[in-house]
Amino acid sequence: MKYTAIYLRLSSDDNDIDGIKTESTSIEGQRNIIHSFIKDNADLSRTEIKEYVDDGYSGCSFNRPAITELLEDLRKGVIGCIIVKDLSRFGRNFVETGEYLEQIFPLLNVRFIAVTDNYDSYNNQITEMSVPLKNLINEMYSADISKKVKSTLKIYKEKGYFSGKPPLGYTLKNHKLYIDEKAAEYIRYIFSLAENGMTVTEITKKLNKEKIPTTSEYFDYGKNTLWVRDTVKRILQNTVYIGTVTRNKNTNIRPRTEVSNDKSEWLVFENSHQPIISKETFEKVQKMFTNKKNGNRGGNYYPELKGKIKCGACGRTVIRMNKYSIKDSSLKRIYCVCGTQLFENCFTDKVNIIDIKNVIVKHLETLMQFADINLNAVKSAHKEISSDKKTLKELEKQIETANNCKLLLYTDYKSGILSIERYLQKREEIIKLINSLQAKLDSLMSAVQLPPDIETAENIINSYKDKSVAIEDIIQKYLKEVKIFSNDRFEIVWNLPDIFNPK
Repeated sequence: MKYTAIYLRLSSDDNDIDGIKTESTSIEGQRNIIHSFIKDNADLSRTEIKEYVDDGYSGCSFNRPAITELLEDLRKGVIGCIIVKDLSRFGRNFVETGEYLEQIFPLLNVRFIAVTDNYDSYNNQITEMSVPLKNLINEMYSADISKKVKSTLKIYKEKGYFSGKPPLGYTLKNHKLYIDEKAAEYIRYIFSLAENGMTVTEITKKLNKEKIPTTSEYFDYGKNTLWVRDTVKRILQNTVYIGTVTRNKNTNIRPRTEVSNDKSEWLVFENSHQPIISKETFEKVQKMFTNKKNGNRGGNYYPELKGKIKCGACGRTVIRMNKYSIKDSSLKRIYCVCGTQLFENCFTDKVNIIDIKNVIVKHLETLMQFADINLNAVKSAHKEISSDKKTLKELEKQIETANNCKLLLYTDYKSGILSIERYLQKREEIIKLINSLQAKLDSLMSAVQLPPDIETAENIINSYKDKSVAIEDIIQKYLKEVKIFSNDRFEIVWNLPDIFNPK
C-alpha cells in the first residue's frame, strides 16, 4: 500500500513580523495544519504517513535534501499522495513547480494537496489558471524577499553596525558596541603585557597561570576555557579595540560558502564606538608582529615530522617559527616552541628542528642496530632448534611414557600392590617429572615459532641498511611522536615491531 507524504519547508527568509516566524509558517505550525486536514479526511487518515522536512532551505531551488528524498521515493512508486501547507512550501520556482503539478504528478497518478490554497489535484478545486499564477507570485515574492534581506545587510554594513557575537571587552546593544569595563580591563592588561615586550607565547602562559577568563568563559559559551596563542594574537591585531569596525571582508557566493574580498573593497568605519586601547598603543604592538618574519612557520620543511612533535607537558603539537637572514631574507633555521604554554612545566626553549631530527635519526640508528642483532639471534636459534627435531620427539616420547606410568601406578594401588602412602609418593614424583618435561617442550616449541611480525621487521631493517627507502620515509611511516620536555630531553615513540624494543 502506498503511503502519504507530508512535506514541510521553512526558509530563513520566511519572516512575518520583526523577523519572527508566525505559528502557521513554522515547521510545527505546518505540521499541525496538515495533520488536522488529514484527520478530517477519512481516505487519508487510513494511510501510512511519512514526513519530509527541509528546515532553512529556500524554495527557489529543488536542490534540497528532503525534497530530493521525496522525489526519489516518488520514482520508486511508493507515494500515493503529497500534502503541503501551501504551494510555496513545495517550491517558489514558477517553471519547475508547474511542471511537477501539471505533468509529473498526473503521469504517476500521484495526488497533490495544498491545504491553505484549497488545492486538491483529484478535485480540481481551483482553476488551471490560478495554479500557475500562484506559482508566479511565489517566485516573485522569493526574489523580492532575497533582495530585501541583502539590502538590509548592505545598509548595516555601510553604517558600520556590528553583527555577531561581541568581542571580549564589549557588550552588544542594537548592533552597537559598548564597553564592558570589567572585561575591558583584561584587554588593557593583554595589550600592556605586549607593549612591555612580552611575546604572544609568554602572554598566553601568563593569562593561564593567573586564570584570566577567556572569551568563551566570560560569555559562558561552554567551550574551551584555556587561552591559546592564536586567540591572544587575534586580540592584539583586532582594530575593534581602537574603535574601528571593518566590514565586507568576505562575500557569500552561495549558502555557507564565502570568498575573501580585495582589501580595497573593505568597509572601514573609524570611531564607530568607544575604544579600549589608544591608537598609539595599538600601533606599537603591531610592530611586534611586522618585525617578525614568521612566513609559513616552516610548514613545507621536514614534512615527515609534521604533527608529530609535541610538548611533553601539555601534549599539544608544537608550532614552528622561522628565522630569516637579515641580509637576503633566506630561511636560516626553524625553531619549535610550545605555543600554548598551558602548564608551568611546558618547555620554554626554542628547539631547532634540525637538532630534533638528528636525535630521531640517531635513535633510529640505535634501534636498527639492536633489532638487526636481535633478528639474527632469533633466526639462528630457530634454525638450531628446528634442525634438532630428535630432541623434540624424545621429549614428547618421555612425556607419553610418564603419563602411562601414572596410569599403571593407579592400577597397582587398586590391586593392592602399593599402599596408599607409597602410591601418593610415586604419583607426586611422576607429576613433577611430567611438568618438567612439558616446560622444556613448550620452551623449545616457542623458540621454533618465529614472531608473527618478523618478516615486517626484516624488511624494515634491510631497507634501512641498503638505503632502498629514504630515512625520511621510514620516519614518516613508523615515528608515532616526539615529546619535548626541554632543550636536551626528548621522548621518542615508534610504531615498530617488538623486535626493535630493547627488553
